Amino acid sequence: MNRIILTAAAGILSLPLAADAPAVQFDGGGALLWAAPALTKVTHNSTAFMVGAGVSFKLPNGLPTRVSFNRYAMAGKDYGTIKSSLTLSQVAWDLYLDSSLKTWSCFAGLSGNRYSVANSGTETWVTDGHNPTAKAPQYIWAVTSDGARSWKLGIRVGVEHRWTPHLVSDLTFQATELSGGERRGAPNTNYPNDGGVNPTWVQVGLRYTF
Repeated sequence: MNRIILTAAAGILSLPLAADAPAVQFDGGGALLWAAPALTKVTHNSTAFMVGAGVSFKLPNGLPTRVSFNRYAMAGKDYGTIKSSLTLSQVAWDLYLDSSLKTWSCFAGLSGNRYSVANSGTETWVTDGHNPTAKAPQYIWAVTSDGARSWKLGIRVGVEHRWTPHLVSDLTFQATELSGGERRGAPNTNYPNDGGVNPTWVQVGLRYTF
């Protein structure tokens, strides 16, 4: 009888250990963004939002990793006579390293980014003070639909804090490619479109792990 009790007790105690680290975990959540000048030059807005979902697992060498699918809404604000908004579909892959603190970890990764831009209003050009016969840009779109085509590469780095077995918060810095600043202008001009556009931002996120 004692042997049966001990065997049952050992089995019960082993259950939490077996369930402590599932092979694959799914999650969903969202984030608030603070845009750097490389992004606000397009939207003229310092904040944006993200919703996403991910799956976490370990590589054959034991290194934790996470693949996520994210959707960003980067709404624009009126800027003179124009307004530009961006939406972003992103696939990201992060690798994790444990820190000396049990509930904290850091990560770094790459992302594939597909932007779309919605421009409205009317671009404004003014007389160039150095060339009275030419026009200089005053309010122009930093990115056009042609410039936002195709997938762009990005990098990610951040830290995470696990509050509970299911609730995780993160602080992430991201930088992505977008547009090379195609040259265009008013008639008889060839001004650059305010240089290249490579959006960068910091985001604070919260997600629930199932």
